[in-house]
Amino acid sequence: MTVATYRPIHLFDPRFQFAAQREVEQQLSPRNKEQTWSPAVDIYEFDDRFEIRADIPGITLTDVEITIEKNVLTINGERPAPAAEDGQAHRIERDYGKFSRQFRLPETVDVESVKASGDNGVLQVVVPKAEKLQPRRIEVQTS
Repeated sequence: MTVATYRPIHLFDPRFQFAAQREVEQQLSPRNKEQTWSPAVDIYEFDDRFEIRADIPGITLTDVEITIEKNVLTINGERPAPAAEDGQAHRIERDYGKFSRQFRLPETVDVESVKASGDNGVLQVVVPKAEKLQPRRIEVQTS
């Protein structure tokens, strides 16, 4: 049995009929094992750092890969689909499969000091800002 939301507007407005048909097909078809998804992310800026917080419940933090290349921070990982034991799934709304998020960092960050941690299904990546370069006065030597 598949539970689907009943939307009678689709019956009367031809603009919605294709969307309704696609939605029913998605509800009835099994999920693609290679399906990708995108975790929700919050980005904060403080005086001395940026913080990226991503919701990744059900994922072991050691299975998350974080890289920085050419000032682009990339977070990759995968949430495996649960094995259906003896029952049949009637509705699957949570996303499974591989995910990847990319964030362009400003030139003023210290990529060597980036740190990541996680707690309660939230990944936190701290990207420190580089110290501002101060003008340097150069003394002129006289002979």
